[in-house]
Amino acid sequence: MLKYAFILFACCFLSPLAAQITPPNCYDCTWVMGVDSNHLDTVSESNTLKFYMDSLQIIRSYRKINIDFTNAAISDSQGNLQFYTNGCAIYDINDQLIQNSSGINAGYIYNYDCTYVDIQDRGYRGQQGTIILPFPNHPQQYYMIHKTVDGFKVQNVLNLNCKELNYTIIDMSLNNGKGKVTLKNQPIIQDTISFGQFTACRHANGRDWWLITAQFPTNGFYKLLLTPDGLSVHDLQNIGLTFISIYYQDYSSQAVFSPDGTKYIRTTAGGFMVYDFDRCSGVLSDYKFISVSGSYSIVGASVSPNSKYFYMSIGRKLFQYDLQALDIGMSKIVIDTFDGSMYPNNSNFCSQQLAPDGKIYIVPSSLDQALHVIEQPNLRGDSCSFKQHKYILPAWNGFSLPNMPNYRLGRLVGSSCDTLATAIAEVEQLGELRVQPNPASDLLHIAYHTENTAALTVAISDYTGKKLQTLSLDSASGSIDINTSALPNGLYLCTLCDSATHRQQSVKFVVMR
Repeated sequence: MLKYAFILFACCFLSPLAAQITPPNCYDCTWVMGVDSNHLDTVSESNTLKFYMDSLQIIRSYRKINIDFTNAAISDSQGNLQFYTNGCAIYDINDQLIQNSSGINAGYIYNYDCTYVDIQDRGYRGQQGTIILPFPNHPQQYYMIHKTVDGFKVQNVLNLNCKELNYTIIDMSLNNGKGKVTLKNQPIIQDTISFGQFTACRHANGRDWWLITAQFPTNGFYKLLLTPDGLSVHDLQNIGLTFISIYYQDYSSQAVFSPDGTKYIRTTAGGFMVYDFDRCSGVLSDYKFISVSGSYSIVGASVSPNSKYFYMSIGRKLFQYDLQALDIGMSKIVIDTFDGSMYPNNSNFCSQQLAPDGKIYIVPSSLDQALHVIEQPNLRGDSCSFKQHKYILPAWNGFSLPNMPNYRLGRLVGSSCDTLATAIAEVEQLGELRVQPNPASDLLHIAYHTENTAALTVAISDYTGKKLQTLSLDSASGSIDINTSALPNGLYLCTLCDSATHRQQSVKFVVMR
């Protein structure tokens, strides 16, 4: 009887914890994707992506809310979706309007994109035009910072520009837990700024947030700071080339911080710019411009989890650059060219986003169902394992990916601004770790992959944390078998550890006979 009770316990316990463990600080673990453009149907299909420590679940969703280039969402720290936006309004987990959330970005383009004839909320335009951040030291409150796009017609051709950066505050503790917008469309910058390319990085104190947006068409960068006191403009720094001198366009290009926060990279029509970034002061320095022939305004960008490799997608080509090379431009490798095997008229490589599972996801620039994946972005060249059309989404996606920073970046230990006792600790995953079978009986097979070549160990601990067995590993990747026949039935932890940097990765498993 006890055996069957334990089997029931193991099955219930392992399902949420072992099979679907969420990464720490999982604010980016649920992605809401664009929907079918047919809004005349009573029901429209879309896609929801749920990330766990070592798996991705793609869910066919039903919502009549179209998401264009403007896409932002946030979950709680456990990965449960709180709300999302298409730039026109803000929606809760049930796809209902959050109280007082309509009319986001009100103005010319709102009237054109959000209330256009028979199409309600077809989606605001602007790559990386909106980002959502937790309000430091204010539980269940969030800042949504967003760019309002203006438009004017010249000879019946619509031209777009951005003259305002606004913020909106959402309190999810109000309205019986359904959330309410408490402040909306509050201006923070009123100046001509870049159309999109809006991104954020955790401050070195581990609590606050830096945000950067470019002045247009100059070489100026506005730096904003989000603290427990609210959002403020920190400074305007001029550095590098004036963008107009390199035929700059930014309609649908991306900007990105490296996951470790040391680099800020901005793509353009002529290539990309790399800056060193100081997470304490917010200062950009050591400017480099890397020219990329054939580059144009639709450019995707991301950086590998180890902050070494920069990926740039332009049309039908995907490039990799080594950010640690003496000559970044000379390190270029063509990872792949679109094969045209599916959706030949639409599919290519456009927007990119680093996901909680350590992989980079790429969507096409047109309405499509393809989702491309870089499975090992920490590795050089072909070893990065890029898979075209890795997933065919159950519903169409309107070239849309959520704009999300690295929520797992913590304080910069030992820096001059590492002064907050309550700041979050740095959360840095060591690599990949898998165990099978789970539950185990007499033998546990452990597979691992890291970039380390020394000081690696694997340890087995009981549920109290007591180490039962520790083995040294002699390679950065591989597998070993551990005899578990002497272990009593129960819950255990397998931990891969780098004793030099103290980084580690753990997986729970059960012994049951």
